[in-house]
Amino acid sequence: MTRLRILTAMAAAFAGMVMPTVAIAPASAAPGKWETFHDPGATEIVEDYCGVTGLTAKNDYVVDGRFKASTGRKGVSYYVEIAHSTDHWTNVATGAYVTVEFSYRFADQSVTDNGDGTLTETVRVTGNQVFYDQEGQRIGHVAGVIYHFQLVFDNAGTPTDPSDDVFLENIPLRTGGKTIDGCAVISAAIG
Repeated sequence: MTRLRILTAMAAAFAGMVMPTVAIAPASAAPGKWETFHDPGATEIVEDYCGVTGLTAKNDYVVDGRFKASTGRKGVSYYVEIAHSTDHWTNVATGAYVTVEFSYRFADQSVTDNGDGTLTETVRVTGNQVFYDQEGQRIGHVAGVIYHFQLVFDNAGTPTDPSDDVFLENIPLRTGGKTIDGCAVISAAIG
């Protein structure tokens, strides 16, 4: 799996969060080797943020961490990432902003070759995510299993080469614990 592939799919899973799109090489033979990364982010402007008509938000982020991609027994890639991100969401009209601190562990629980040209990954993200308003007051928090979902990819005829996979679908799974609607927390604070 590549960082680009997984983070493209993660963007669909993380409500209110923009995830970096830094590419890495395909996974090599198991066990994988830990590699570090730093993504200083890029500014993104989002109109009608989280469906709120007229709310234009600017996002700036930075992510630092390490990741490992390994090939499993059946030749498919597994991915683990441990990182910390800081997001700043700003209402461009008013300057009101929210800071989101997120320390997390992202890991594939299973990767299944469906036999029809697609792969299904079951992913669990655990960690600590805290939302702060511009006064530094905590306005949202969740810890433990933050996100749990399945990702479906077209393997482009090469199930052991994740570099050419195409994201098809994100299927949210029940986390069994406390969740938070990042869009609602952020839009309420900056709207």
